[in-house]
Amino acid sequence: MDVLDFPTNAPGFGACVHTRTDVGDFQLELCPRTDEATWLRRGSEVDPAVAMAALFGQFDLCGVLPATAAPGERAFAYRPNGRRGRSAMRALPLRRWFEAAPDLWLGHDGEMLLLAPSDPILAANLARNL
Repeated sequence: MDVLDFPTNAPGFGACVHTRTDVGDFQLELCPRTDEATWLRRGSEVDPAVAMAALFGQFDLCGVLPATAAPGERAFAYRPNGRRGRSAMRALPLRRWFEAAPDLWLGHDGEMLLLAPSDPILAANLARNL
C-alpha cells in the first residue's frame, strides 16, 4: 500500500491509503474514499477502456439483472471464458463495487463479473447486442 496524499485539517480527512492489486498484466489502484480505480501497466497509467478490454473483453454476456445494490439501475452479468479470465476476475476485490472506468462500476461474486453503468447512455450501448 502507498500513501498518496497527506492528512489535512479539514474534518473527515486523513491519509488516503490506496490499495494496489495485480490483475493480469495490469495493476489496479483503488481509492478507499471514492471507490475510483486507476489502471496501471509497468508503472504508467493506462486508459481504463484499454485495461478492461484486455482483461475482460472475451467474457460472455449472460444476462442483465436489476441492480438493487449497485450504483446503476442494471447489472450486466459476464461469465469468464477461461482460466486466465477467471484468474483476472478473482484478483479483484470480492463483493465490492468500484468505478473501473468513468460511469462504469465493476464487481464480482467469484463466479460472474458484474458491470453496472451509472450513465444511461452507456447502459443502452451495453444492452444494444442483447
